[in-house]
Amino acid sequence: MNAGGVSNSLFRRMMHGAGYAFLGSIFLQGISFLYQILVTRILGPDKYGIISLSNSIVLLVAQFSLLGLGSGIVFFVAQYLSEKKQLKNIISSVLALLTASSIIFFVGTFLFAYFFVEKIYPFAQMQSVLIILCFCIPLLSLQTFFDSIFIAAQASFSLQILRLLPPIVRLLSIPLVLYFTSGNIILMALLIVVSYFLPQFYNVHIFFKKIISLKELLAKDTSEKFLVPLLQYSLPNYLSATLHLVYKQIDMFMVGYFLTQYYAGLYQTSISLSNLLGFAPSALTIFMLPNLSVLYSQKKNEEAHKLNIRVFGYVIYVTCLIVVPLTLFAQELLSFFYGDAFGEASESLIYLSLAFVFQALYVIPGNIISGKKRPILWFYIAVSSAVLNIIFNYMLIPLYGISGAAFSTCISSFSAAVLSIIISSKLTHEICFPFKFTLQLILTFIIVLVTLFFSFDLSIRIIFLLLFIILSTILLWKIQKHDCKMILKLIGIKIIS
Repeated sequence: MNAGGVSNSLFRRMMHGAGYAFLGSIFLQGISFLYQILVTRILGPDKYGIISLSNSIVLLVAQFSLLGLGSGIVFFVAQYLSEKKQLKNIISSVLALLTASSIIFFVGTFLFAYFFVEKIYPFAQMQSVLIILCFCIPLLSLQTFFDSIFIAAQASFSLQILRLLPPIVRLLSIPLVLYFTSGNIILMALLIVVSYFLPQFYNVHIFFKKIISLKELLAKDTSEKFLVPLLQYSLPNYLSATLHLVYKQIDMFMVGYFLTQYYAGLYQTSISLSNLLGFAPSALTIFMLPNLSVLYSQKKNEEAHKLNIRVFGYVIYVTCLIVVPLTLFAQELLSFFYGDAFGEASESLIYLSLAFVFQALYVIPGNIISGKKRPILWFYIAVSSAVLNIIFNYMLIPLYGISGAAFSTCISSFSAAVLSIIISSKLTHEICFPFKFTLQLILTFIIVLVTLFFSFDLSIRIIFLLLFIILSTILLWKIQKHDCKMILKLIGIKIIS
């Protein structure tokens, strides 16, 4: 054991997987970002707003169709990966449930799009686009199935390929088609469906090659003993994950309802730019839950706590490093990437960036709650956050437009962060928060608030950013010098003591 109380082998294995995930996430964000820039500039706010609203509806319905099984797959497959008979029973149960569920939700969404959507969003082509995108629902369920399997197996390279293929297909096809068809969003919707369909051939190939063979999967076995445990574990996760997505997406739905597709397009660019923050916590913790499940099942609570705190600090560090430049240069970034018309969304981007800081604070506590097999508690957190977001959106959007929507997300994210830290601390009987990184958080909040209320020349803001990066780097080196050396060694950089 090292000074941190977590074995170097476990931390090294996680960092190796996180390295793939981190690089893959950067590449994925880069592809998605480039795709969005091209599409947004061709379509403009109005058409982009229609595509964004339709896509948000489909993503929410797809989340409903998953039944929370993503986390259940990770939890059970990680424990029975080497036991092929048990693994076959788990996979068979999941596939049966996902197939039935995705078909039901596909039909329901299709009927909603055909009969009702124009009464809520009376925008030209909204109905046609949504009907086409309905076909993404079963494909997204399948994508999540493979994603969860590869996470449980810690197949980091395969996982990154799985996540990269759909955006690559979209980047290579959709901007070109839009350019030559003067922004035909019907064709764009069709190509989005194709982008989710084509990669499934690769996913199936890797699944049968690395996880379980087709012969093993089709072997006769009437056992269904994992069906009930899967549902028992997944139902609270299903409700909480869905509510979590609701509170993240509800502002988009309400912007479209109270305002117009134009403002929905503006707001989506703020969401997408702030989503750049999401790759840091995701990459750093993606292989954490399987390891936590094993540690808690082996009653190694102290080692699990040390691992939580250790990774939590890096989540805060990386998130803050991305939040500060997004905040300082919000208007310039929106105008540069998407066009001058999108610069008016800068205030909403600042609020959303702050919201992502709060969301980063509940990533690790959420893993603890799942690792402790208490997903119902995460459901309660999601309920309170979703209700708060809906209430504040209803109050603030008519008054302050998209800035009100972003501020509502900020409030609900703060609520979720506080509740998750309190609950996870009670479960482990130890406070789950890396207090050594408090200074960096305080500096980040100060910069965000100062940027909201005061205007500074570009040169002053650049100085602020450089000072923040220098102070944060010194802080990290002082707090985690041993880990810094280990990480640098992993990537081939030698440090002289």
